Amino acid sequence: MVDIGNKIKELRTEQKMTQSDLAERLGVTKSSISSYENGSRLPSYDILLKIARIFKVSTDILLGHGDKNEINLNVSGLTNEQILFLKTLIEDYRRANIISSLFDTFPDEIKAQINDYIETGNKKETLGIKSVGKAKITLKNSHCSYHLKTKKIK
Repeated sequence: MVDIGNKIKELRTEQKMTQSDLAERLGVTKSSISSYENGSRLPSYDILLKIARIFKVSTDILLGHGDKNEINLNVSGLTNEQILFLKTLIEDYRRANIISSLFDTFPDEIKAQINDYIETGNKKETLGIKSVGKAKITLKNSHCSYHLKTKKIK
């Protein structure tokens, strides 16, 4: 079972917030925060939601489910086009991180081709590298795609 109290304390101290600060923001007493953190009392549903909003995490994170790196973004006031742009940007960063980790495993000649393509602004529209280990890499203008080869399990 997850220790909600430790999670609250961890988030609070990461934000350099005292128990009194958190209590004030939640509209509860400092002793309530202390009770949550030492596990002698659980926060109510409403307080749990407020804690999640204050620390910009999901209630799943507080309850020990999910990844701490998950964040809740308030997209109210944004157009559908702007929301789609943000989703695309996040996915592009995920791909870039995967490619960056794969890059370290590439042979030097492949690294040189990719670096040359990126740094010189090569006029060639597409640089395709058929196969590098388990990855197929394609660079096209500022976009990079990859496909990992996988074996089917019988």
